[in-house]
Amino acid sequence: MPKRKINQRDYTHYLIGYRNNAPVIISGWSNAEDARDAKKEWPELRSSVWSKVGAKRTGLDPDDNSNWTTSRGDGGVKDSETDGFGAAPSKYVVEYIVQGNYGHGWDDLTAHDTRRAAVLEARVYADNEPNAHRVITRRSLRYST
Repeated sequence: MPKRKINQRDYTHYLIGYRNNAPVIISGWSNAEDARDAKKEWPELRSSVWSKVGAKRTGLDPDDNSNWTTSRGDGGVKDSETDGFGAAPSKYVVEYIVQGNYGHGWDDLTAHDTRRAAVLEARVYADNEPNAHRVITRRSLRYST
């Protein structure tokens, strides 16, 4: 199933940020004034407002999801790194847990950093065991006191 495009048909202007000195699209807007207002709301970001034509002219295609960042904050970076926006990392760690039901409720079997790895592991369990298996997402605190 193809991924849904982040870009919407009525976006004509984009708020552009920089990650590792490469431009990425933070948000899209139907008019330039709204995009400039969004820039004012995030003064800590090194950003600029580009039109659709200007973005395409520089090689930043709004229809390509890889040119977008899906969060203004941590952007999926690990530990104490930042993604160029200067945001602090999340205080939670997301783990994908493969669980099996052996007749007494769900038991944790393995933990993975990515959902894809967890789903592949769950398939291996499903191929080799007759019991039910599932993948769940668990958020736990990154720092314990």
